Amino acid sequence: MKKLVFVFVVFSFLFSCKTQTTNNDKKITAKVVFLQGNAYFSSDGNKWDKISVNQLLEAPGVIKTDKKTTLRIKIWEDTTFTLYSESLVNLTELTGSSFNLNMKKGSIINSVESLKGKTYTCKTPAITAGVRGTVFKIETDGKKDVLIVQEGTVWTRRNIENAPEVVVTKNKKIVVYVDDNEKLKNKVKDLKKEDAEKILDIETEDVGEDVIKEEIEKQDKYIEEETKKQEEFIEKKSKDIEELKEKKSADIEKSVEKKSKDIEEMMNKDMDSMDELLKKAKEKKVKK
Repeated sequence: MKKLVFVFVVFSFLFSCKTQTTNNDKKITAKVVFLQGNAYFSSDGNKWDKISVNQLLEAPGVIKTDKKTTLRIKIWEDTTFTLYSESLVNLTELTGSSFNLNMKKGSIINSVESLKGKTYTCKTPAITAGVRGTVFKIETDGKKDVLIVQEGTVWTRRNIENAPEVVVTKNKKIVVYVDDNEKLKNKVKDLKKEDAEKILDIETEDVGEDVIKEEIEKQDKYIEEETKKQEEFIEKKSKDIEELKEKKSADIEKSVEKKSKDIEEMMNKDMDSMDELLKKAKEKKVKK
């Protein structure tokens, strides 16, 4: 009996774990929490729809932004990424436990929660960055990628087979060129793995204390102020609409009241005329 109970408990535990894993692997949606400017979403890269605040986005899909645009998207409870002017990114995967973004060009700041059992990956033309809870910025023009870490640690590597992972820590940055990757591919193709890894390593540079902290704080303040303005604008418009509705309702009520009065007066006049006609008809009959 004890053995049977033990087997049942183990089975229940495994089933629970499997269910949890399955739930975490389910597709989820990302939410647009801020937009200043114009941004667009496409599920196939051909037909583009304009993005709006509070809109839900699903992977796979492509996002692009116009000039002077700031777009912040929330994917998990405390994880966001913010795109800036003329950015183009491909959301390749978004589930309860995994997020993958392929950035073609532009600028992005990633604010990633402390990840437990989750993965967050940002790929650019030259590098792939994986994080487990950090704040980092990536800029790319399609030819040169720059990664700067504000908080935490980022694991990154060149987009070359067998390239080693490089750990980029707080206040460090890396710069990787797509052309350099192409040259290195040919250089290491006949080398042993150990020798190739040495050549494919990426050097990190010091960028000083909190190099992008001021930029992030400035952007956060800007987003906060613009969000407040947008909310105030929406509140004012809603109030104006309600006042207009009330005015229209009052005007309609007055119009109906006037029409009713006019109809009543007309009916009374017609009744008076009818009474007069009947009276004349009676008088005429009496004379006969």
